Amino acid sequence: YDATEGAIRFDGRPMEEIQIEQLRRCFSVTMQDFNVYAFTIGENIEMDIPGEGSAENITNALKFTDLQKRVSQLEKGAQTYLTREFEEEGVELSGGEKQKLAIARAFAQRADIFVLDEANSALDPLAEYDLNNKLMSHIADKSVVFVTHRLSTTIMADEILLIEDGRIVERGTHTELMSQNGLYAEMFYRQAEAYRAVEEAKAYE
Repeated sequence: YDATEGAIRFDGRPMEEIQIEQLRRCFSVTMQDFNVYAFTIGENIEMDIPGEGSAENITNALKFTDLQKRVSQLEKGAQTYLTREFEEEGVELSGGEKQKLAIARAFAQRADIFVLDEANSALDPLAEYDLNNKLMSHIADKSVVFVTHRLSTTIMADEILLIEDGRIVERGTHTELMSQNGLYAEMFYRQAEAYRAVEEAKAYE
């Protein structure tokens, strides 16, 4: 989208001076709503017919999202088709596994900027925290933008922008925002209490 006011710059350059194809190659994006296609697992990750050198890239992406063990148990491995739309022996993934596949797709693109928009919403908070930690350690030389309502993710962020009604109302690190005791701190405490209640309920089951 073109800016309706002000200016958007990318590495100091006005956006309109950059070719859109060049710009898109800089980003790996995973949205909350994503598609899983009736292709093989490998094709779903690379979004192409795997070629020379693809096997290692696919394996690394699967390992990164903890899907490698699941895929290795399948007779055809990454060559297994997803869904039974075109293949009777196709595999159906769970909601969490589909989200991990979408993140593996972004990881395999090896772009400089990752954008994860509620990308872990189907994972439980502990699995989400573990995956985010792996993401931050594996791509320490890249930029990651999290768009999330689950504040277990924000703890590791270098900067947090709290947006309310389309405006930035709080800005800083997790420690700084907690010390302000504002809206961010209130939301964080509420979510922590909710997670604690769930864990206590599970302990009594």
